Amino acid sequence: MIRNTLSLSMLMISFVGCGDVADELVGKLNGAANPQSQKFLGCPAGTFAYDGWSGEYPTPIVQVNKTITVDALTNICEKKPTLKCTVKPGLYNPWSEISKADFKTVGGVRRFMTLKKVEFFDATVPEGTEVIEQFYMAEGMCGLVINGQSAEGYCPSNGDEKGSFKPLPNASPDFVNQQYLGIDCTEGHKGWIHITDAFMNLPNVQEGEILGYGSVGPSLLPNGERSPLDVWANRRSSSSYDLGISENEGPFWTISISAGGSESGSKRKVDELRQKGFPAHMAWLGGYGSAKNKRMWFVYVGPFSYSDRMLVEEQLFQVKSQVNKKSYAVTLGRAGQREQIK
Repeated sequence: MIRNTLSLSMLMISFVGCGDVADELVGKLNGAANPQSQKFLGCPAGTFAYDGWSGEYPTPIVQVNKTITVDALTNICEKKPTLKCTVKPGLYNPWSEISKADFKTVGGVRRFMTLKKVEFFDATVPEGTEVIEQFYMAEGMCGLVINGQSAEGYCPSNGDEKGSFKPLPNASPDFVNQQYLGIDCTEGHKGWIHITDAFMNLPNVQEGEILGYGSVGPSLLPNGERSPLDVWANRRSSSSYDLGISENEGPFWTISISAGGSESGSKRKVDELRQKGFPAHMAWLGGYGSAKNKRMWFVYVGPFSYSDRMLVEEQLFQVKSQVNKKSYAVTLGRAGQREQIK
């Protein structure tokens, strides 16, 4: 399918430093290859810069465990770093809810000529039309330029339409996609960090984990301890009875065990659950609009981040099997933020 406006928010086109997309890109493609392209630096001829890290599951998940200072660029098309950038501990990925950052990719484009009339679902492209494949999005879809128009559609490079496309020469045929992480450095300026194997192998940098589609989290530290970045996991392991989580941090998931008991009775129930190995806690529902501010104690297993639905479903299965088959997961937060998993 071809659309004039890209619908994937993480891949909104940003043709960095190269002027008008259609005219300037075609001009670059027809130019001589930049020798620096073999080193995968900057934005040489035949490449395209865009927002986001593409793919169904964007990687890497950059986990910075302690403050580091690295070389950085003022923009991703520079050919060598000009800044020092101090990066705070965080989890950096387009799916991360822990740390804020920007993400860009520079990738080599591919050019094709249609050998016959080609149907792109709701559009027909005649024979002899140049189709420029700028970047991969997800699920076999690419960002394209057709007849000077930015569009999205199936990727000609997939090879699914045999005999429909003829590859054309590219200015930087061997260019490998390069990813950049945009950070507000503690020095007070914005820095773009080139994500390479060397960067990922720095002390205090490691890969985080994919928790499920659209959800990432920190992995265990090299010494096997839980990362301080994993706020919700650290809360689940807390020995406190009432964690005092504000409704403003919601919605977050809990697995309901009981409600309406006395404070002392609720504490005994929490202790019983902990003896069975469950991360149990209690909360005063009067502080949560999603629970209609009911003035009662609530015993639950959790808490879990709102994005950790897969983990919640796994824990709910265990609770139903070992504690109460009628248990269900419910969110706590502000008014209107109540959801359930049964």
